[in-house]
Order: sequence, then C-alpha cells, then structure tokens
Amino acid sequence: MAFSNLFFVLVFLPIFLIVYMLAPGNGKKNRVLLIFSLIFYAFGGLKYLVLMLLLTGAAWFLAGQMDRQEDPARRKPYLVAAVAVFLAVLGVFKYTGFFLGTIGGIFRAGWNIPRIALPLGISFYVFKLISYMADVYRGEIPAEASFGNLLLYTATFHHVTQGPILRYPDLQPQLMGRKFTKAGFASGIYRFCLGLGKKVILADHCGALADTLIPLSAEIAAQPTAAVWLGSLCYTLQISLDFSAYTDMALGLGQMLGFRSP
Repeated sequence: MAFSNLFFVLVFLPIFLIVYMLAPGNGKKNRVLLIFSLIFYAFGGLKYLVLMLLLTGAAWFLAGQMDRQEDPARRKPYLVAAVAVFLAVLGVFKYTGFFLGTIGGIFRAGWNIPRIALPLGISFYVFKLISYMADVYRGEIPAEASFGNLLLYTATFHHVTQGPILRYPDLQPQLMGRKFTKAGFASGIYRFCLGLGKKVILADHCGALADTLIPLSAEIAAQPTAAVWLGSLCYTLQISLDFSAYTDMALGLGQMLGFRSP
C-alpha cells in the first residue's frame, strides 16, 4: 500500500490518526502505532509479515545474547551471524533470479527461473536491523529488552517502505518520551502533502513520459536521438522525485505523530 494510494490517504491514515490521538500516553500510542504498522505491512502479504517478524526476532535474540558477553571476542560471532543471515535473506529475494539467469545464459541451460517477489521494504528494514546489531556490538546502546519496541523500530509504517533509514539510538528516546504539538502536526500535514503532490503530479507524469519516449519493448537504437535524451531526463526526474516525495511523506507522517527524524 503506497502513501499515494487513495485507500491509504482517505481511509487508513484518518482512522489511524483518530485512534492514535485518542490513546493516552506514549506507551499506548506506541501500541496503536505498532498494530497499525503491522496491518499496513500485511497488505503486502502475510508471508512477508511473518518474514519480518522472524528477522526482527533473530536480531532481538542475537543482540540480547551478544550484550551478555563482556569479552569482545565472544561478542563478534553474534554480529557476524546476524549480518550473514540478514544479507543471505536479502540476497535470496533480490538476486536469485539474476544469478540463475546469468549462469543459465553462460551455459545455455534452459532453466525455468523462479520469479521471487521482493517483500515490501525488505532492504530498508534489513539494514536497520544490521545498524542496530552494530550499535549494540560497539556498546553505543544496550540490547533492547522489549521485543515490541524493536519490532516498532523495524515495522513503523512511515519508514518501512521507502525509508529513510533511522538508527535505533535516534528513535529509542522518542519511543519513551515525545511531545505532540499542534504546530508539529500542522507542519507534518504540510510536508506530507508536499511529498504527495511531488509524487502524483510530478514523478508519476515524468514516468509516463519516459515510458512513452523510451518504450521498454523498443530498441533504443531505433528511437530518435531527441526522444532518447528527453526520455532519459524524464526517467531520471521520476526516480529522484519518487525518493524525494516518499522521504517528505515519511518525515511528514512522523511529525504528525511527534517524531523528529534527521
């Protein structure tokens, strides 16, 4: 479910904000945020939600075990194991098709290459968990005792799809104590709308122009030079504006909830 989706803007977000505002205290607000974040992620597929829960559970367990070790030599295997598992999972989903296709092309093997769907936001939450493990390993923060807090860090819906990646030491104090203000809420709405406009009005139209000028099914050499240059520019703007728009929307959503992100 994208932030520019009408269901998100007109149904999910208003209901979430009403329930969130009515919840008293940061503790209950965190529970509301976690529940709605898991619901948001479940729209991308329940099996991918289970994957995220398992990886977060692995980080929570391994960081807890690592934090109990006083000898740095005994701490390192937990970090190495966590990074190896996270990168292996990421590699399976992102590069299995690429490697099998390359090997099959070299040896002219007529393989039926499986199409593996990429879980929503897996790159972002995997690197968030790796940064968390590294911070615990270096002793910058203690291992998080609450699985719910670490899961909230992983799954917070305004960061899970497109980032930006936020380190746990930056978020942890805000989980325990953040202040909601009308000015911050208004500023968040403004920034969210700015990003939404950037996505829907600019990025999507640049993408449509790029598809028209440089169709994926056409040979580049057969296209007019001016069309290729203009299409490349439109595609560049689409990618840049997409990331910029989602960052604005994510930061705006965070401001509405009282979070301050770098």
